[in-house]
Amino acid sequence: MSRSWRLLFGALIAVNLIPAHAQGTAMDKSTLITRQPFDVKILANGRDVTATSPVAFVKYNADGTGTRTLNNGQVVSGSWRFINPQQTQIEVHGPEGTSRWVIIELSEAVYRKANMDTGVEFIHLPRPR
Repeated sequence: MSRSWRLLFGALIAVNLIPAHAQGTAMDKSTLITRQPFDVKILANGRDVTATSPVAFVKYNADGTGTRTLNNGQVVSGSWRFINPQQTQIEVHGPEGTSRWVIIELSEAVYRKANMDTGVEFIHLPRPR
């Protein structure tokens, strides 16, 4: 089994084991994704490649739209949606095309996802207020 498939298989298992909670009560996955902007950390084959990305932070909106703010200040629009009933996979549309992701971890403190085609992992951390 390739490393990418092992990562995705592990992610699928982890999604079912990691509950989404806010102050002791279950929180809707959509709310956790859309409640605030996120800084972005990118791992490829376990190596931090964040510095190679032009993306400074991202914001997912409840209406299915979203934005990426680039390091140069430019704002790029896109859209997102859950692609399975369990809300453990999302599809993101942007200027570069469409990508599909498995949600690895989702809580108030972190939103981690792995690309279903490449295995690249994005770690979204809430931006300081």
